[in-house]
Formats: sequence, structure tokens, C-alpha cells
Amino acid sequence: MPRGESSNQKQPDADGPFSLWADDPLALIPHEQVKAALTEWFAEDHRAEWDNHSPDYGQEFFLSREAGLRAYAGYESDFYLRTLYHHDREEEREFPEQWRIDQFGECMFLEAINRQKEDALANMHFSWLFDAKSKRKDKRFFVRLGQWLEREKERPTPNVAIKRYAVEYDRFMIPFEFATDEFAAQVMTYVDQRNENDIDVDHSSDKTRKWRTNYLRLPLTKPVAGKWSRKKQEAHYIGESCRQHQIPLPSGLPEVK
Repeated sequence: MPRGESSNQKQPDADGPFSLWADDPLALIPHEQVKAALTEWFAEDHRAEWDNHSPDYGQEFFLSREAGLRAYAGYESDFYLRTLYHHDREEEREFPEQWRIDQFGECMFLEAINRQKEDALANMHFSWLFDAKSKRKDKRFFVRLGQWLEREKERPTPNVAIKRYAVEYDRFMIPFEFATDEFAAQVMTYVDQRNENDIDVDHSSDKTRKWRTNYLRLPLTKPVAGKWSRKKQEAHYIGESCRQHQIPLPSGLPEVK
């Protein structure tokens, strides 16, 4: 709704990123400010999951690590904020330069659909959004909504494997930050095969490098503390590098020099 246009429509609860519009529901908020607020919200939403994946030992070290958490939250923010123009081939932009509250609400409604499926339609938290879109006669919103709901098995969602990589970048016993991309790929492949996961049981170093550099924009820190032995087909850790990075290790783990 353009600034200055009067409205008596319902508004969302002013929590999380929606607090950007708490003082002025008609405000146009710059994209970078919206992304920063949404990234912070996603990071806090996922923090417990990161903490639950931390080793029981060395908690002070592992629980303080959140570079992967924040990188994934930024990736997830971009994913949902792109949905506004995702199906509109006439638009060359990825994001609006400024956001209306109903535009942002549409992105967050897709996030709710991904979590709650059709139950999101009955979520009263979004009743204001349907009211706003109806008053704007935004029929394209309802077209997009139908497309999202129809694509139940192929509904666009953030890449779960990228999330798993980001978790282990922070919280694996040898955090992936200090390991080779091949080490990360082989560890993830082993876990998938052991658990018989349906996500992806055949990772590669090229794939993990793409996740890290293209989507998460995370660096590797040297010297390498974790590497994959192709000869022995097993993961190795390098004690001297672990000590240099102050990575705590469980007792009894054999050291590779």
C-alpha cells in the first residue's frame, strides 16, 4: 500500500522482523534493513538446533561458534525474500529496493506454508495478509499461493543439505571451517549412508565447495585440522593444527601428525 493511503485493515503482531513496521505500517523499508532483521530472526530460530548438534565436551568453544549459523540464516533470508519476484519473468530484479509490509508478509507466508503445509491457511497470524491483498486486488498473490500449494512434493524450500553443512561448519568435532571440502563431503556422505537418509547420500567436494562459497560465502581457515585420506578412505585429524586453532578433542582419539 503506497505511503499516505489510509487503511483500517488488520496488521500483523509487531514481533520479529514485522517490528520494522510497528511504528508505521505504511512505511517503505530498505531491502538491506529487511534482510538484516530477517537474518537475525532466522539465526535465533535455529540457534537451539545448532546447540543440540554441539559435542558434549568443549562446550565453551563450540557454543561460541556461529559463523555458519549466521551465514545459513542469510542464505535462508535471501531464499524467501526472492519469492516475490520468483515467478515474475517481467521483473529482472531479485528483490524490491524497498518493502511494503504486505510484500514481506507474502514471503513469510510461504515460509509458514513450508513448515505447516495447508495448516498455514488457517493461521490467524496471516489473516491481515489476505485482507491486505484483497484490498489491493493483488490477484497475482492468489495465483502464486495456488502454485505453492499445488507443488506439495516440489515446493521450493531452502536446501536442507546446505543447512547441515552450515551446522557442521560450526559444531562438528573438527569444524568444517578447519577441514578440507573433501573431508566435509565424505563425513556428510558417511552420515547419510549410516542413517539411510533420503536427502542426499552421495556428496562431493565440488558440491560442498559450492555450498560454502556460492551460498554461504564462508572461508576455510588454515592450517587444515581435518582431512580425508583417499588411500585409507577415512577421516583424519591433525593434532598440531587442532592445538593451533584451540579445537578441543575427546580423549582417546588417535592423532594423525
